[in-house]
Amino acid sequence: MQGQFALVALLWVGLGAPWQANAAENQMRYLVLIVMANAIAVGFVVLREALSEAGERFYTTLGFAAIMLSGPLYLIWNIFAFAAFFGKEHAGEMPAAIVSLRDMPDLLLFVAAFLTYLATVAFAASLGRVQWQLAHS
Repeated sequence: MQGQFALVALLWVGLGAPWQANAAENQMRYLVLIVMANAIAVGFVVLREALSEAGERFYTTLGFAAIMLSGPLYLIWNIFAFAAFFGKEHAGEMPAAIVSLRDMPDLLLFVAAFLTYLATVAFAASLGRVQWQLAHS
C-alpha cells in the first residue's frame, strides 16, 4: 500500500528533474517529498511501538535511532533542493550560498538513505526476533 502511494505521489507531480517541471509542479514535488519522508518516519515509529510491546528492544532501539536521524536529514536536503530550484527559477541561477555548499546536499542524501536502510535492516531483525511473519493470503 505504501509503495502504491509513493508511485501515485510521484506520478502526481510528474517525472523528471526539477528544471523540467513548471513552478507549480515543483512546489508540489517538494511538498510530496516532505510528506513522504515524514510518513516513512511515522511508519517506523509505529512499528517500533508494536515491536516493543512484543518484547523486542535492542534492534527496535537501533532502528528507531537511525530513522530519527535520517528524517531531519531528508528535511534539510529538501530545503537545499528547494532553495536551489527557487533561486534558479527567480534569479536565473543558483544562489552563491547554495553553490558553495554543492557537495553537502549529496552527502546529506547519502547519509539519510544509508540510515533509512540501516533502520530497515534493524526492524527486519526485530521482526525475525519476535517471529512475526507476513500473512499469506
